This record gives sequence, structure tokens and C-alpha cells, in this order.
Amino acid sequence: YSLLLRLSPASNYLSITHGAKGLLERGLVNLDDYGGLPRSADERKVLAAKIRALLNQNFPSFIRQNPLGIRHVPGFWINASGEACLWTDKDYHHPILLVPYRNPVGKIQACQIRFFGADSHKKNRYFWLSLPTFNGAGSGTPLHFAHWRMFGKGDLNPPVIITEGALKADTVSNFYPQHLTIANSGVGCSHELIARTTYGTKISIAFDNDYCQNPVVVRQLANLIFTISEDYTFQFVHNKVSILCWDPKFNGIDDALLNNAAISEVALNEWVSLLSLKNREIFLQVFKSQQINYPA
Repeated sequence: YSLLLRLSPASNYLSITHGAKGLLERGLVNLDDYGGLPRSADERKVLAAKIRALLNQNFPSFIRQNPLGIRHVPGFWINASGEACLWTDKDYHHPILLVPYRNPVGKIQACQIRFFGADSHKKNRYFWLSLPTFNGAGSGTPLHFAHWRMFGKGDLNPPVIITEGALKADTVSNFYPQHLTIANSGVGCSHELIARTTYGTKISIAFDNDYCQNPVVVRQLANLIFTISEDYTFQFVHNKVSILCWDPKFNGIDDALLNNAAISEVALNEWVSLLSLKNREIFLQVFKSQQINYPA
């Protein structure tokens, strides 16, 4: 994946860097951290062939032990003619942003892609760079560490902000340099991994404002908060977990920050009390289902 970012950097595509909702508009100036996929399938095949050749050359023992070769790498597959392919066999109207999910030391664990313009789906702009339906490998749902360059420097137990999506986390990290910003790929993903990663730290949750209208999101937030509880006394939750809130006209915290909206830190109990009656009951039901009464 690092090679893919070098062969096809985001800086090659103005629509990705300078266009609407592009990297620069999001306040992301480290363009080398991101890649771009060409709009045509043939151009992506050229990239796949280069990476396949270098994989065979540099990791021969891996190839001997894994006869599927590059198909072990999510996003790559082999067509009926034996050609290495990258992403789908379709052409698109615009190049595609490639967003890496990095571990604490900067290694890329998986990638997501983001569509722009006419290629954007109404509800789904982000997809994992993986194609199990093409007999390729799946990517899983890893966490992204936005402050990977600073990991292990300074405060060894910094407060943590948890948000949704690597791009959003990277934007948030610019505004909260003293925090470790971690992203999952969706509000319902990787709860146990988040709990293990953030054990014993002060946590601020900053998921999108759609929980106000979507009870499914409230339930997933409750599941996450339940999972990161250190014990059933909830002392950890009350003292260590807060919710970041902002003007509801901005759905994501990144949009709020980029528009200079005020961000307030709300204690967990206060946030629960501010939920609608329906959403509060959904939140509390998660704990009741475990035969635990969430303390008011």
C-alpha cells in the first residue's frame, strides 16, 4: 500500500486535492499521506502489474508459500486473462481518493476509497479497498491512528478522541494536537478493539450528529460505552468518558471545526439526560439487556 501511494499519490489529481470536499478543503496538507486511483480500469491495471512484479521480486518466500500471490492483498484480484487488477473493472468519471488506515507506528493496515462528483453514491461515498466478490481478500475493520507520527512521544497516556473515519480523524488531529485521535470505520465497528486500545485513558467520543435522528446510532453508541467500561460500577465511565457536541447544523465534528463552530465537552450523564425520551430508553436498554442498571 505504501508503494501504491508513492506510485499514484493524491497530488497527481487536482480534483482530489483542490476540489470540493478535497484534502485541502479539509485542512489536510500532508498530501503524501494519501493516494489516488486512476479513473480508468486500464490505468489501474498498470499500477497493479507494477506492484505485482515488485511483490514477486521482493517477497519470493511469501509468493512460494501463498500461491494466490497478490490476491492476498485486499483490493487486488486476477481476471480471466491472468492480469492483475486493482479495484473494480469499471471506469469512473473522476479519480478516486485512497485513504490509508494506519497503526500507531504508521504501517498501513488497510485502505478505504472515497468517490467524488458523479461517482458518489447517495449514501455511500466510502468503501474498503477490498473485493471478496472478485475472489480477493477482505480488509477487516482496523482502527486508524491519526497521530501516528507522535505516538510514544510526549505524554505516554494522552487523552483520546474517538471518531468515525480516517479523514475525519486526520482533520480533528490538527485541532487537538495534545490528544490521540482514533477512528473506526463506522459507529458499530471495532468496539472491543477500541476498548483495549483506550484502556485507562480519558476518552471523548465525537461521532456524527445523526444519533439525534437515528436510534440505531444511539444503540451503537451505548454498545461502545458499555464495552469500554472497565467494571460494572461505571466509575470509569462517569469519570473518564465524555461526549463532544457542536451545532447540529454540522453533522460531523470535522465540518464543525472547519467552520469555527464551538465544540463543547459534555459529561456522559449530562449527555444521556439530554437525549430524547425514546433515545434515552434505547441507550438504557443496552445496559438492561446485560442485567445492569445504568446509574443516573
